[in-house]
This record gives sequence, structure tokens and C-alpha cells, in this order.
Amino acid sequence: MLRGLGPTIARDAPYSGIYLTVFQASKRVLGVRAGDQNGAWLGTAPEAVRTFVAGLFGGAVATILVHPADTIRTRVQLRAAATEPGAAPGVGGAVLREMRTVWEEGGLRAVFAGASARVVKRTISTALVWTLFEQGTSVRR
Repeated sequence: MLRGLGPTIARDAPYSGIYLTVFQASKRVLGVRAGDQNGAWLGTAPEAVRTFVAGLFGGAVATILVHPADTIRTRVQLRAAATEPGAAPGVGGAVLREMRTVWEEGGLRAVFAGASARVVKRTISTALVWTLFEQGTSVRR
């Protein structure tokens, strides 16, 4: 049940912090909740659209920045499953070995392999969830 917990936390904790920071900054730039639609580059777009765009931007930035950690996590888990079925991958030595292996296999290109698919998937899902949350919590009765 806890297989890969360490590498997953090493990926997800920074993602959440980066995402929220960029999302909040993007909302300010887009005039979300400030009622300022004239100065925003989306003009008179509804607040939900501006929130979604802020979510897309936050998700894309955070996903790209933490993708190297995701690459390593995935490879460590796959290698552990292939060599020792049922064994949890180690965090220390296995992660460092995998980082070295990935770099030797293709440098920066190998580190960011699969990033485009992950950016699309994670960005859209996160933007949708945060837009629904933001719009749901701002409903006036």
C-alpha cells in the first residue's frame, strides 16, 4: 500500500505549493474576484473562464517544474516492480541511481520525457477542479 510513498511526496508537495502560488498570482493578473474586467487581458470574459485560465497556467508551470521528480518516481517504481515484485522502492540510493541513469540515457530530454502528455492531463484536471471549487464557494444566496 505504501509503495513509492517517499518519491510521490517529493513530487506532490512541491507541486501543490507551486500550483497554488502561480494560480493565486494568475487570478490577480486576470482580475478574478476583484471585479476588474477592463484591465485584464481576457477583457470581459466571465470570472469562471478567467479562473480556469489561471488554473491552466498554474497547472502548466507546476507540472513542468516537478516533472523531473515524476520521471524519477515512475522509473524507480517500475524498476522495483520488475526486479522485486511486491518490494517497495528505496528512496535514497535507488533515486540517486535512477537520476544518474536517466541523465546518462539522454540528458535533459530524458528527464522531461512524457512531459507534454502529463502537462495536458494534469493541467486540465487541476484547472477544472479549482474552477469548480472557486465558483462553488463564491455562490451568493
